[in-house]
Amino acid sequence: MPGQPAIPGERLLIYATGVGDLMNLSVQIGESKVLAAAINPVPNHPGLYQVVVSMPNIVMQKDTDVPLSLSGETPK
Repeated sequence: MPGQPAIPGERLLIYATGVGDLMNLSVQIGESKVLAAAINPVPNHPGLYQVVVSMPNIVMQKDTDVPLSLSGETPK
């Protein structure tokens, strides 16, 4: 939200699909790549996941997109 920007260290909750069995999920925030602290399924919403990351120690000059970068392998 523009009126309430995230501050460094704050936990961000990002909702995404298609990330269920992936490991090493990372999120690009500005110029920083941050590993997900947790990937949790959302109850009663099949295929929807909550990705938890911590806001890196960066200064954002404006609103920015937060693309997810999928990397790693599925568990065997």
